[in-house]
Amino acid sequence: VGEASTLRLLAFVHLAQVDGNRKLCLELFKKSLTISRRNGDTMGVAICQEGIGDVQADTDDPKAAITHYNQALQMRQDSGEAGAQQRHVQLLRSKLARAKAQVLEAAGGDQEGSASDEEGGGGDFLWRTSMALGGDSDGGDT
Repeated sequence: VGEASTLRLLAFVHLAQVDGNRKLCLELFKKSLTISRRNGDTMGVAICQEGIGDVQADTDDPKAAITHYNQALQMRQDSGEAGAQQRHVQLLRSKLARAKAQVLEAAGGDQEGSASDEEGGGGDFLWRTSMALGGDSDGGDT
């Protein structure tokens, strides 16, 4: 689990950088995903799925992001820690809404008002990073 966590943290570092290497970021998340699956680390797999979705959303592939966000959401909802996962489930729903809005926008649809910061879209990377590092979840309302 230590190697997978390290790879995820490195991927988050690249994702947080404005000029970060998205290809490397995706590769790190995928390596961590493989290790997490092998180790039976369900939450590690969920974090990787979400991270891959974040990279894909950031690189203008919202359809692929939706697939990974849905997988992460399902895993978090299925976990035995429903109360602990509630905040993150809301965050994932916000990311899903944003990615779906991007798909609609690309198709010429209207996405106005669909995943605003008030719904949990703003600051989600910083909150997730805090959680991955063992910080408290009291980073503001989402």
